[in-house]
Amino acid sequence: MGVPSAPIEVGADPLLDEQKKVTGSVIGSPKTMRRMLTFSAKHHIAPIVERLPMAKANEAIARVHEGKARMRIVLDAPF
Repeated sequence: MGVPSAPIEVGADPLLDEQKKVTGSVIGSPKTMRRMLTFSAKHHIAPIVERLPMAKANEAIARVHEGKARMRIVLDAPF
């Protein structure tokens, strides 16, 4: 549906009486994510990430805030 430009009004009756719910996600449904991961594995598609040890978490956060992170930063736990 996309992101609406204004607030959405939803009546409480259908939510309560019919046990409906309103949800949202910027990454898609679990089914969509499974399809995406299957496609990525089949075509050898991997994310672009920077890896830093957990001890450098503060540096990683600073890099993100400064816009210096290359795509994503992954913190490696020492276990």
